[in-house]
Amino acid sequence: MLILAYDGTSLAGFQKQKNTHRTIQGILEEKLHKIVKEPVKVVGAGRTDAGVHALGQVVNFSAKWRAPVEKIPEILNNTLPPEIRVISAQIVPENFHARFSAQKKQYNYYLYFGPPSPFYERYAWALPQRLNREKVKKALEYLSGTHDFSGFGAVGSSAKNPVKTMYQATYQEDGVLGWFTFVANSFLYKMARRITGTLVEIGLEKGEPERIKEILVTKNRNLTGKTAPARGLFLMKVFY
Repeated sequence: MLILAYDGTSLAGFQKQKNTHRTIQGILEEKLHKIVKEPVKVVGAGRTDAGVHALGQVVNFSAKWRAPVEKIPEILNNTLPPEIRVISAQIVPENFHARFSAQKKQYNYYLYFGPPSPFYERYAWALPQRLNREKVKKALEYLSGTHDFSGFGAVGSSAKNPVKTMYQATYQEDGVLGWFTFVANSFLYKMARRITGTLVEIGLEKGEPERIKEILVTKNRNLTGKTAPARGLFLMKVFY
């Protein structure tokens, strides 16, 4: 099992694709193949979209690795592009599955309220003004608990089970940054970004907190705000 961090700005997402080699899964499998001299299948805990970052992505694979496990990060980091880094490695049971063994995942979404900056704006959604924190706090309360989150799923996506449990939904600010923290047992495709887009509209006085409740009850995707840009979203941690 590996814990990865990556800057998703120039990457095409986690999942391997036929039309590009710039995916985290594809790059990892290619580098591992060269090291262990056999094909390797990498499984990820979260299939992050193009432009989404990670500080705590978890992957697992099976391979005949002769080097000590503590040397794996150094060996891989010497071959990986600088935007992908292996933070740690450990041996796990054969039945461990990075995605299906996960109990919870934490995503943070970052907002930026300062002057134009090519650095902050690479990793956060720049907004023209700060959010109404009271409205945002009230809206977040509706998200906690177990709900059918179909209304926050991407159009055209079809999940086997849209019912998810949101363990934490909070908002904080520090200096020029604000961020949402979402912890749930799992997430629908683009769910975190669609929730964020709706919360931002509410915080910018373009809607009322009760809209969150209405979306959960009616499952009406047309009531959500714009999907927040990928650049502000980070997969922070996977819990097992």
